[in-house]
Amino acid sequence: MPDKEEDMDEFLFVHQSNAQKHLLERYGQEICLLDATYKTFKFDVPLFCVCVSTNSGLVVVGLFILPHETCFHIKRGLAVLKDWNPNGKPTYLMTDYDRKEIRAVEETFPGCFSFLCDFHREQAWKRWVGPANGVKDADEVLTMLRSIANSPDEATYNETVGVLKSSSHWLDNKSL
Repeated sequence: MPDKEEDMDEFLFVHQSNAQKHLLERYGQEICLLDATYKTFKFDVPLFCVCVSTNSGLVVVGLFILPHETCFHIKRGLAVLKDWNPNGKPTYLMTDYDRKEIRAVEETFPGCFSFLCDFHREQAWKRWVGPANGVKDADEVLTMLRSIANSPDEATYNETVGVLKSSSHWLDNKSL
């Protein structure tokens, strides 16, 4: 896949209405969501939506269509939205578990931290736990990991991390 500056002439479509711009400015200062369609429709073009959580639910506040799903092209789409919204500097941006997306976000918005969405975090855990990585009781380990991820505060987080680290799963498995 192309990932070079000479590809700058390739197709790029970015859309944002005035209403979407307003919602991004109002609700997108702390956290936004970058949601990509991964071959979910019949056309072979990557579509990315930037969304925010408003007082009435999750809303698309900008979108872009790219020629290829590369870090370079994702950065191009994000850069246009960034230029159109000079006051928009999200602290966090939630992405799929995709290194190209994470890198594009963090390079386009320096200081912005990428969060992994719950679905992809859970998917990665399920793929990792098991005999191939020396995990004997995947369900028990997953329960502990979920407790950590769902901690409502720092004290509970520290307590649940302690439970995992004192478990035989942790003590007997250097990979974990």
